[in-house]
Amino acid sequence: SYGEWVDFPSLYNMQPLSREISAQSTFIGNPQLMPSRQRNLRANYYKYITSRMLSISGYASSMFSGNNFVQKSVIDDKGFTTTTTVNKDGGQWIDGGGSISKQFKKSQQWQIGMRTGLSGSYNSRIVFLNNDEARQRVRSFGVNQDLSLNYKSVAMINFYYVYRRSLVDYINQDFKTVLNYSHSLGSSGSFRLPKRIVIDAKYSFMYNPQIAQGFSRSSHIVNLALSLLTHQKDRGQLKLSVYDLLNQNISVNRYGYLNALITNEQLILKRYVMLNYQYPF
Repeated sequence: SYGEWVDFPSLYNMQPLSREISAQSTFIGNPQLMPSRQRNLRANYYKYITSRMLSISGYASSMFSGNNFVQKSVIDDKGFTTTTTVNKDGGQWIDGGGSISKQFKKSQQWQIGMRTGLSGSYNSRIVFLNNDEARQRVRSFGVNQDLSLNYKSVAMINFYYVYRRSLVDYINQDFKTVLNYSHSLGSSGSFRLPKRIVIDAKYSFMYNPQIAQGFSRSSHIVNLALSLLTHQKDRGQLKLSVYDLLNQNISVNRYGYLNALITNEQLILKRYVMLNYQYPF
């Protein structure tokens, strides 16, 4: 498929007002901004082979921008930053990926499934700092592997592993090159017990070895739930859930922007307990 459209600049970016973002940062709108033209090309593929219980899928997408909206920053000798938005050609975004899935039915009782997926992306745009112009390039790659086990729909267990890698670098300026990679793995399970009791469990482990000292490089997240099914055909559900049992739910990100290497930490809602009842009408 192919699409083409025009993006108009927001009033926030156009109003010629000076806005104090923080004690050391100011944003000034640019009334001279022009609309940005976007062109997008996308393709998808899917095939399922019934005799082999095999599915194959893939996608590819690209977008090119003219008169792209770009932030331009100036930092004075006292460290104060003034930012505005300007038009600049040359924005490119390309991404693609695919997966292959296979089901194995060993017997009437056991079902096993496997899925392998790959993805990648590349984007490029112009950035400014103190009137210095550079082209920023971001390349990323990911691979994931899933395994599922199902025993008579009474016990269902899933395992996964994900590896992600990204590289940010710049052409024409000596800004910092940033390489990031991370690992995550985990499992989830659902178990139907006698007397209409259901136990759900989920575990995930995340590890980013390049996070700066003083920040958490890894986390173990455990969620547990105990449910009692009620009414005819198990339509009702009384559920007691414990989220983040180990109290480690913290998000840490590392990225490069212009001449800075930034690591930030976000405190997400940590351990809590919830009791709820569901019944569809």
